[in-house]
Amino acid sequence: STVLHFLNTVLVFFFLRLFFKRGPSALGACLFAVHPIHTEAVTWISGRAYLISAFFILATYLLYYKAGSPDTEDKKVRRTTYLLALAVFSYFIKENYSFYAFFPFLIIFSDTVFNRWSKNWKLWLPFLLIVAFRLILARQEIQQRVMFATLESGKNDAWQNPFFYFIYSIFLHLWLLIWPARLTLYHDPVIFYPWAMWLGFVALSIFTCFLPHIFKKAKSIFLGMGIFVLFLAPTYSPFPLANAVAERYIYFPSLFLSILIAFFYERYIQRLNARKKKWLITLFIFIIGAYGARTIIRNEDWKNAKSLWQATLRTSPQSS
Repeated sequence: STVLHFLNTVLVFFFLRLFFKRGPSALGACLFAVHPIHTEAVTWISGRAYLISAFFILATYLLYYKAGSPDTEDKKVRRTTYLLALAVFSYFIKENYSFYAFFPFLIIFSDTVFNRWSKNWKLWLPFLLIVAFRLILARQEIQQRVMFATLESGKNDAWQNPFFYFIYSIFLHLWLLIWPARLTLYHDPVIFYPWAMWLGFVALSIFTCFLPHIFKKAKSIFLGMGIFVLFLAPTYSPFPLANAVAERYIYFPSLFLSILIAFFYERYIQRLNARKKKWLITLFIFIIGAYGARTIIRNEDWKNAKSLWQATLRTSPQSS
Protein backbone atom coordinates (compact mmCIF):
# COMPACT_ATOMS: atom_id res chain seq x y z
CA SER A 1 0.00 0.00 0.00
CA THR A 2 2.87 2.38 0.77
CA VAL A 3 4.45 1.60 -2.61
CA LEU A 4 1.10 2.19 -4.33
CA HIS A 5 0.73 5.52 -2.55
CA PHE A 6 4.23 6.49 -3.67
CA LEU A 7 3.39 5.59 -7.29
CA ASN A 8 0.14 7.54 -7.07
CA THR A 9 2.04 10.58 -5.79
CA VAL A 10 4.34 10.37 -8.83
CA LEU A 11 1.29 10.11 -11.12
CA VAL A 12 -0.30 13.09 -9.35
CA PHE A 13 2.85 15.08 -10.14
CA PHE A 14 2.58 14.18 -13.84
CA PHE A 15 -1.16 14.93 -13.77
CA LEU A 16 -0.50 18.40 -12.35
CA ARG A 17 2.26 18.94 -14.94
CA LEU A 18 -0.46 18.87 -17.61
CA PHE A 19 -1.69 22.22 -16.26
CA PHE A 20 1.13 23.75 -14.19
CA LYS A 21 4.89 24.25 -14.17
CA ARG A 22 7.28 21.92 -12.36
CA GLY A 23 7.48 23.83 -9.02
CA PRO A 24 3.73 24.18 -8.38
CA SER A 25 3.21 20.57 -9.50
CA ALA A 26 5.83 19.31 -7.05
CA LEU A 27 4.20 21.32 -4.26
CA GLY A 28 0.76 19.84 -5.02
CA ALA A 29 2.21 16.32 -5.20
CA CYS A 30 3.95 16.78 -1.83
CA LEU A 31 0.66 17.81 -0.28
CA PHE A 32 -1.00 14.70 -1.72
CA ALA A 33 1.85 12.51 -0.40
CA VAL A 34 1.55 13.55 3.26
CA HIS A 35 -2.14 14.44 3.65
CA PRO A 36 -3.59 12.73 6.76
CA ILE A 37 -6.95 12.06 5.06
CA HIS A 38 -5.13 9.30 3.14
CA THR A 39 -4.12 7.40 6.26
CA GLU A 40 -7.22 5.21 6.20
CA ALA A 41 -6.72 4.18 2.56
CA VAL A 42 -2.98 3.54 2.95
CA THR A 43 -2.82 2.03 6.44
CA TRP A 44 -6.02 -0.03 6.45
CA ILE A 45 -5.66 -3.06 4.21
CA SER A 46 -9.32 -2.82 3.18
CA GLY A 47 -8.58 0.64 1.79
CA ARG A 48 -6.13 -0.70 -0.79
CA ALA A 49 -8.88 -0.88 -3.42
CA TYR A 50 -8.99 2.93 -3.41
CA LEU A 51 -5.23 3.14 -3.98
CA ILE A 52 -5.50 0.76 -6.92
CA SER A 53 -8.50 2.66 -8.34
CA ALA A 54 -6.62 5.96 -8.10
CA PHE A 55 -3.58 4.42 -9.80
CA PHE A 56 -5.63 3.20 -12.76
CA ILE A 57 -7.68 6.42 -13.01
CA LEU A 58 -4.54 8.58 -13.10
CA ALA A 59 -2.68 6.27 -15.48
CA THR A 60 -5.64 5.97 -17.86
CA TYR A 61 -6.26 9.72 -17.79
CA LEU A 62 -2.61 10.50 -18.62
CA LEU A 63 -2.74 8.09 -21.56
CA TYR A 64 -6.06 9.48 -22.78
CA TYR A 65 -4.85 13.08 -22.43
CA LYS A 66 -1.79 12.23 -24.54
CA ALA A 67 -4.00 10.61 -27.18
CA GLY A 68 -6.51 13.46 -27.32
CA SER A 69 -4.13 16.39 -26.94
CA PRO A 70 -3.59 18.64 -29.98
CA ASP A 71 0.11 18.74 -28.99
CA THR A 72 0.41 15.09 -30.00
CA GLU A 73 0.83 15.44 -33.74
CA ASP A 74 2.00 11.91 -34.55
CA LYS A 75 -1.15 9.94 -35.44
CA LYS A 76 0.55 6.62 -34.65
CA VAL A 77 1.39 7.81 -31.12
CA ARG A 78 -2.18 9.08 -30.66
CA ARG A 79 -3.65 5.77 -31.80
CA THR A 80 -1.28 3.67 -29.68
CA THR A 81 -1.80 5.66 -26.46
CA TYR A 82 -5.58 5.69 -26.97
CA LEU A 83 -5.73 1.91 -27.48
CA LEU A 84 -3.50 1.44 -24.46
CA ALA A 85 -5.79 3.68 -22.35
CA LEU A 86 -8.80 1.69 -23.53
CA ALA A 87 -7.05 -1.62 -22.76
CA VAL A 88 -6.08 -0.49 -19.24
CA PHE A 89 -9.62 0.74 -18.61
CA SER A 90 -11.19 -2.49 -19.89
CA TYR A 91 -8.85 -4.62 -17.80
CA PHE A 92 -9.45 -2.86 -14.51
CA ILE A 93 -13.20 -2.23 -14.75
CA LYS A 94 -13.63 -5.99 -15.06
CA GLU A 95 -12.82 -6.26 -11.34
CA ASN A 96 -13.72 -2.80 -10.01
CA TYR A 97 -16.74 -0.92 -11.34
CA SER A 98 -17.68 1.34 -8.41
CA PHE A 99 -15.70 4.60 -8.44
CA TYR A 100 -13.76 3.63 -11.58
CA ALA A 101 -17.02 3.58 -13.57
CA PHE A 102 -17.03 7.39 -13.40
CA PHE A 103 -13.85 7.63 -15.48
CA PRO A 104 -15.65 8.19 -18.83
CA PHE A 105 -17.48 11.14 -17.28
CA LEU A 106 -14.11 12.52 -16.13
CA ILE A 107 -12.74 12.58 -19.68
CA ILE A 108 -16.01 14.05 -21.00
CA PHE A 109 -15.88 16.77 -18.35
CA SER A 110 -12.18 17.42 -18.97
CA ASP A 111 -12.59 17.72 -22.74
CA THR A 112 -15.57 20.04 -22.25
CA VAL A 113 -13.71 22.29 -19.79
CA PHE A 114 -10.68 22.62 -22.09
CA ASN A 115 -12.81 22.92 -25.23
CA ARG A 116 -11.63 19.70 -26.88
CA TRP A 117 -15.05 18.03 -27.02
CA SER A 118 -15.67 18.68 -30.72
CA LYS A 119 -12.50 16.77 -31.69
CA ASN A 120 -12.56 14.09 -29.00
CA TRP A 121 -16.22 13.14 -28.58
CA LYS A 122 -15.78 10.00 -30.70
CA LEU A 123 -13.06 8.84 -28.29
CA TRP A 124 -15.62 8.80 -25.44
CA LEU A 125 -17.94 6.24 -27.02
CA PRO A 126 -15.91 3.02 -26.42
CA PHE A 127 -15.40 3.99 -22.75
CA LEU A 128 -19.12 4.63 -22.29
CA LEU A 129 -20.06 1.34 -23.99
CA ILE A 130 -17.64 -0.62 -21.79
CA VAL A 131 -19.08 0.99 -18.63
CA ALA A 132 -22.67 0.34 -19.73
CA PHE A 133 -21.88 -3.31 -20.47
CA ARG A 134 -20.06 -3.75 -17.14
CA LEU A 135 -22.91 -2.21 -15.15
CA ILE A 136 -25.43 -4.45 -16.89
CA LEU A 137 -23.37 -7.47 -15.82
CA ALA A 138 -23.17 -6.08 -12.27
CA ARG A 139 -26.90 -5.32 -12.02
CA GLN A 140 -27.59 -8.08 -9.50
CA GLU A 141 -24.58 -7.15 -7.34
CA ILE A 142 -25.72 -3.51 -7.26
CA GLN A 143 -29.26 -4.52 -6.27
CA GLN A 144 -27.88 -6.68 -3.46
CA ARG A 145 -25.72 -3.80 -2.28
CA VAL A 146 -28.73 -1.45 -2.17
CA MET A 147 -30.80 -4.03 -0.27
CA PHE A 148 -28.00 -4.64 2.24
CA ALA A 149 -27.42 -0.92 2.82
CA THR A 150 -31.17 -0.36 3.25
CA LEU A 151 -31.47 -3.13 5.86
CA GLU A 152 -28.32 -1.91 7.62
CA SER A 153 -29.72 1.61 7.91
CA GLY A 154 -33.05 0.38 9.30
CA LYS A 155 -35.11 2.21 6.65
CA ASN A 156 -38.36 0.97 5.18
CA ASP A 157 -37.39 1.76 1.61
CA ALA A 158 -34.18 2.29 -0.35
CA TRP A 159 -34.90 5.88 -1.42
CA GLN A 160 -32.86 8.67 0.16
CA ASN A 161 -32.95 12.38 -0.54
CA PRO A 162 -29.93 13.01 -2.81
CA PHE A 163 -29.96 16.77 -2.18
CA PHE A 164 -29.55 16.40 1.60
CA TYR A 165 -26.86 13.76 1.16
CA PHE A 166 -25.10 15.91 -1.47
CA ILE A 167 -24.79 18.86 0.93
CA TYR A 168 -23.81 16.58 3.82
CA SER A 169 -21.19 14.62 1.85
CA ILE A 170 -19.60 17.49 -0.08
CA PHE A 171 -19.22 19.87 2.84
CA LEU A 172 -18.10 17.27 5.39
CA HIS A 173 -15.56 15.72 3.03
CA LEU A 174 -14.32 19.19 2.13
CA TRP A 175 -13.98 20.12 5.81
CA LEU A 176 -12.05 16.91 6.55
CA LEU A 177 -9.78 17.66 3.60
CA ILE A 178 -8.96 21.18 4.80
CA TRP A 179 -9.00 20.54 8.57
CA PRO A 180 -8.30 16.82 9.20
CA ALA A 181 -8.60 16.94 12.97
CA ARG A 182 -11.48 14.56 13.70
CA LEU A 183 -10.45 11.53 11.67
CA THR A 184 -12.28 8.32 12.45
CA LEU A 185 -13.09 4.96 10.91
CA TYR A 186 -16.89 5.43 10.86
CA HIS A 187 -18.38 8.90 10.38
CA ASP A 188 -21.84 8.01 11.60
CA PRO A 189 -24.64 8.41 12.44
CA VAL A 190 -25.76 10.75 9.64
CA ILE A 191 -27.68 13.61 11.24
CA PHE A 192 -29.26 16.35 9.14
CA TYR A 193 -29.46 19.43 11.35
CA PRO A 194 -31.96 21.90 9.77
CA TRP A 195 -29.67 24.89 10.38
CA ALA A 196 -26.71 23.06 8.80
CA MET A 197 -28.79 22.09 5.75
CA TRP A 198 -29.95 25.68 5.28
CA LEU A 199 -26.42 27.00 5.74
CA GLY A 200 -25.12 24.47 3.22
CA PHE A 201 -27.87 25.39 0.77
CA VAL A 202 -27.08 29.11 1.03
CA ALA A 203 -23.31 28.49 0.68
CA LEU A 204 -23.92 26.25 -2.33
CA SER A 205 -26.21 28.82 -3.96
CA ILE A 206 -23.66 31.62 -3.50
CA PHE A 207 -20.84 29.43 -4.77
CA THR A 208 -22.87 28.41 -7.85
CA CYS A 209 -23.06 32.08 -8.86
CA PHE A 210 -19.25 32.15 -9.09
CA LEU A 211 -18.97 29.02 -11.25
CA PRO A 212 -19.02 30.88 -14.63
CA HIS A 213 -16.21 33.14 -13.40
CA ILE A 214 -14.16 30.15 -12.18
CA PHE A 215 -14.75 28.37 -15.49
CA LYS A 216 -13.51 31.40 -17.41
CA LYS A 217 -10.53 32.35 -15.24
CA ALA A 218 -9.39 29.07 -13.64
CA LYS A 219 -10.24 26.01 -15.74
CA SER A 220 -7.87 23.76 -13.78
CA ILE A 221 -9.71 24.57 -10.53
CA PHE A 222 -13.02 23.96 -12.31
CA LEU A 223 -11.69 20.53 -13.34
CA GLY A 224 -10.61 19.83 -9.74
CA MET A 225 -14.08 20.74 -8.47
CA GLY A 226 -15.59 18.38 -11.02
CA ILE A 227 -13.31 15.54 -9.87
CA PHE A 228 -14.29 16.20 -6.24
CA VAL A 229 -18.03 16.17 -6.94
CA LEU A 230 -18.03 13.38 -9.54
CA PHE A 231 -16.04 10.75 -7.65
CA LEU A 232 -18.05 11.25 -4.44
CA ALA A 233 -21.31 10.65 -6.32
CA PRO A 234 -22.01 7.20 -4.74
CA THR A 235 -22.25 8.91 -1.33
CA TYR A 236 -25.25 11.02 -2.39
CA SER A 237 -26.93 8.57 -4.75
CA PRO A 238 -30.77 8.39 -4.51
CA PHE A 239 -30.20 4.76 -3.53
CA PRO A 240 -27.73 3.78 -0.79
CA LEU A 241 -24.56 2.53 -2.49
CA ALA A 242 -21.95 3.78 -0.03
CA ASN A 243 -21.59 5.45 3.35
CA ALA A 244 -22.37 9.17 3.41
CA VAL A 245 -18.81 9.98 4.55
CA ALA A 246 -15.63 7.92 4.59
CA GLU A 247 -12.03 9.08 4.47
CA ARG A 248 -11.00 6.35 2.02
CA TYR A 249 -13.56 7.64 -0.51
CA ILE A 250 -11.73 10.96 -0.78
CA TYR A 251 -8.34 9.47 -1.65
CA PHE A 252 -8.60 10.34 -5.35
CA PRO A 253 -10.96 13.37 -5.03
CA SER A 254 -8.40 14.99 -2.68
CA LEU A 255 -6.57 15.81 -5.90
CA PHE A 256 -8.75 18.94 -5.87
CA LEU A 257 -6.71 20.39 -2.99
CA SER A 258 -3.43 19.69 -4.81
CA ILE A 259 -4.79 21.48 -7.90
CA LEU A 260 -5.89 24.41 -5.74
CA ILE A 261 -2.47 24.76 -4.10
CA ALA A 262 -0.60 24.46 -7.41
CA PHE A 263 -2.88 27.01 -9.07
CA PHE A 264 -2.48 29.69 -6.40
CA TYR A 265 1.26 29.13 -6.21
CA GLU A 266 1.72 29.50 -9.96
CA ARG A 267 -0.83 32.27 -10.55
CA TYR A 268 -0.10 34.55 -7.61
CA ILE A 269 2.90 33.62 -5.46
CA GLN A 270 5.49 33.41 -8.24
CA ARG A 271 4.64 36.99 -9.23
CA LEU A 272 5.40 38.44 -5.79
CA ASN A 273 8.63 40.09 -4.75
CA ALA A 274 11.34 37.95 -3.20
CA ARG A 275 10.47 38.76 0.43
CA LYS A 276 6.73 38.03 0.18
CA LYS A 277 7.41 34.96 -1.91
CA LYS A 278 9.82 33.64 0.72
CA TRP A 279 7.24 34.06 3.52
CA LEU A 280 4.46 32.37 1.57
CA ILE A 281 6.67 29.46 0.52
CA THR A 282 7.59 29.06 4.20
CA LEU A 283 3.87 29.00 5.00
CA PHE A 284 3.25 26.26 2.43
CA ILE A 285 6.15 24.21 3.81
CA PHE A 286 4.71 24.64 7.32
CA ILE A 287 1.26 23.45 6.14
CA ILE A 288 2.76 20.38 4.46
CA GLY A 289 4.82 19.68 7.60
CA ALA A 290 1.74 20.05 9.81
CA TYR A 291 -0.23 17.65 7.61
CA GLY A 292 2.68 15.21 7.74
CA ALA A 293 2.79 15.39 11.54
CA ARG A 294 -0.97 14.76 11.69
CA THR A 295 -0.48 11.71 9.45
CA ILE A 296 2.13 10.29 11.84
CA ILE A 297 -0.22 10.81 14.79
CA ARG A 298 -3.13 9.22 12.92
CA ASN A 299 -0.98 6.21 12.03
CA GLU A 300 -0.49 5.61 15.76
CA ASP A 301 -4.28 5.16 16.02
CA TRP A 302 -4.06 2.33 13.46
CA LYS A 303 -1.24 0.58 15.31
CA ASN A 304 -3.47 -2.12 16.81
CA ALA A 305 -7.13 -2.84 17.56
CA LYS A 306 -7.03 -1.26 21.02
CA SER A 307 -5.57 2.06 19.86
CA LEU A 308 -7.93 2.15 16.85
CA TRP A 309 -11.13 1.70 18.85
CA GLN A 310 -10.00 4.03 21.62
CA ALA A 311 -9.42 6.72 18.98
CA THR A 312 -12.77 5.94 17.38
CA LEU A 313 -14.52 6.22 20.74
CA ARG A 314 -12.95 9.64 21.37
CA THR A 315 -13.85 10.96 17.92
CA SER A 316 -17.19 9.23 17.20
CA PRO A 317 -18.84 8.33 20.51
CA GLN A 318 -22.26 8.09 18.79
CA SER A 319 -21.09 5.57 16.20
CA SER A 320 -22.74 2.16 16.38
